[in-house]
Amino acid sequence: VGISDGGISGSAPNWLVTSSTVPPLRTAPRHIQVVVTNGSMTVSVDGVQVLSQAVTLPPNVLVGFSGGTGGLFDLHAVSNVSIVSAQ
Repeated sequence: VGISDGGISGSAPNWLVTSSTVPPLRTAPRHIQVVVTNGSMTVSVDGVQVLSQAVTLPPNVLVGFSGGTGGLFDLHAVSNVSIVSAQ
């Protein structure tokens, strides 16, 4: 799990913070929650916070999801996305 600033370092995303302390993603669907409050973005997997990072978001942002296995055989699906603005 990681938070990128949208930039590129070489051929990889410019990661602000990453964490590999997440449960196996292949064994079951997972509930991911991303919350931005008071300049801090937190990411939780199945109710457990896995990372937090100070962020400054512009007025408009793009939200994206990606997944990779290297093996070309896994299915990656995103469903039930809800984006709420506190404005």
